[in-house]
Amino acid sequence: MGRKFVRAIQVMLCVMLVCMTVCYGATNLVFSDVTENHWCYANIMSFYEKGYTNGYEDHTFRPDNPISRAEYVKMVNQVFEYPPINTTPCIFTDVADDAWYLGCVNAAAQRGYLKGYEDGTFRPDNIISRQEAVVILARLIGMDMPNEENEEDAISQYTDKEDVQDWAYASVNH
Repeated sequence: MGRKFVRAIQVMLCVMLVCMTVCYGATNLVFSDVTENHWCYANIMSFYEKGYTNGYEDHTFRPDNPISRAEYVKMVNQVFEYPPINTTPCIFTDVADDAWYLGCVNAAAQRGYLKGYEDGTFRPDNIISRQEAVVILARLIGMDMPNEENEEDAISQYTDKEDVQDWAYASVNH
């Protein structure tokens, strides 16, 4: 299970990095703003071919844009092949019945790996943080509990370890 978690983290972090990186150069047939010389072109195309992402309606991928919480949940569901659940109303007060991400959010919440915020909101348009991304993946594959076997604190290797919030600690420490 550890390797599956690491692979899932690598895949999702690659997507996040792609969406935070500026893309230069000519166009291609799928996305008008991604070129073959982009450092993550092969991963972008692989995600597209597997149906994990389809970009935007204007045929862009927007690799310089950060990923929203709604976009991230949609991609996670696609990677793990969880179909949307389009029932209304959503358990989160800020997810409209006609939101494009309603089914994705419902599927994630029903599977228990998406909890939202204490005030009952999901905040779909917020940029997903690395901690939130890791916690979602850890919950998804059952690695969100303290790691009793790990004598060495895995977080100690990160330069921003003091920024890890209590709610994310167990997930990040795996």
